[in-house]
Amino acid sequence: MKVSIYEVGPRDGLQALKEIVPTATKKQLIASLYAAGLHSIEEVSFAHPRLVPQMADAEKVFDRGSALVMNKRGFDRAVSAGVKKFNIVFSPCETFNMNNMGKTRSEIVLMYKTFMDKVPKKNVRVYISMAFGSPASGQPSVGTLISCIRDAKMFGDTVEFADTVGAGTRKELT
Repeated sequence: MKVSIYEVGPRDGLQALKEIVPTATKKQLIASLYAAGLHSIEEVSFAHPRLVPQMADAEKVFDRGSALVMNKRGFDRAVSAGVKKFNIVFSPCETFNMNNMGKTRSEIVLMYKTFMDKVPKKNVRVYISMAFGSPASGQPSVGTLISCIRDAKMFGDTVEFADTVGAGTRKELT
């Protein structure tokens, strides 16, 4: 069995902190992860600085890994910073989609189509958030998950089922 680690701590682990972590500290964290032998690191998110203040310095922090982009403006910022590997996100839970991106899944997919079409699929990782269920909508149907996978495969070769709120059980893993 081959095991790979895709580290998201510099982005996901820091983004919810109230106190802003200095840019130099974020860069040190990322450098330390690479020095420890990790190769796949989601370093930053190019979210709107007002919405995710911790990532306001994404252009200064980004080194060589991947970045989360959630709209065209974030994508353009990422490209300007030299990002080549992109992560995008949507969910089978429409409440999650509306709360996080202000759009339904269909609208999100259409939006991604407007700017992700030139990015090679090998350079895109798609997160299906709340893949195992959400407090707002419960467990998604198999049909909904299949539809999400089809949508995801339009953009990337790698599709991640994210257990965003810890709803997955041993049953889903087998």
